[in-house]
Amino acid sequence: GYNQLPDLTYWWLDSYIDTADAQTPRLRREIDALHQWHRASELPEYAHLLQKMQRLAPGPVTPEQACALLDEMRGRFDVLSARLEAPAVWLAQSLTPAQINHLALKFGKTNAEWQDKWLRGTAPERLERRLKQTVERYELLYGTLDPAQTEMLRTALARAGDPAPAWWAERLRRQQDILRTLRQLSAG
Repeated sequence: GYNQLPDLTYWWLDSYIDTADAQTPRLRREIDALHQWHRASELPEYAHLLQKMQRLAPGPVTPEQACALLDEMRGRFDVLSARLEAPAVWLAQSLTPAQINHLALKFGKTNAEWQDKWLRGTAPERLERRLKQTVERYELLYGTLDPAQTEMLRTALARAGDPAPAWWAERLRRQQDILRTLRQLSAG
């Protein structure tokens, strides 16, 4: 799958902005260059990080060790973000008003899907969907959970409260910020 990332990234971006023919060659070059850089520079860093995790996994992991790993992961994300900045600015400045409207429509479509998945139904129904997803993720890592473990997760999720309304508000805020910024860039 990693080798297909340049094409998948292009198709994903195109689904959001409806790439113009004039943008395609440069966008593909930018994506390819990013992928080559990532393979050469970042994959070895990821392997190093995974080796650290592998060494820690058999024993008890202290909060300090877990936080250090999280800081390293954030650092890798920061490096990637910095590398994305110049191509993202170029692309943002090259968008037309029609492409920004296409993006707004795509946001609307994905928002409807998100609402259906996370905000539909009663609080107990939403809790059950969150529990199902959490159990599936945990079972990928740890194997089948027994009923007592599943019940512990249910209790923890219920106690934590439903984060979906706050996520929804933040999702909308970010999308509006993106659209506003793109419209300003498009206007010069």
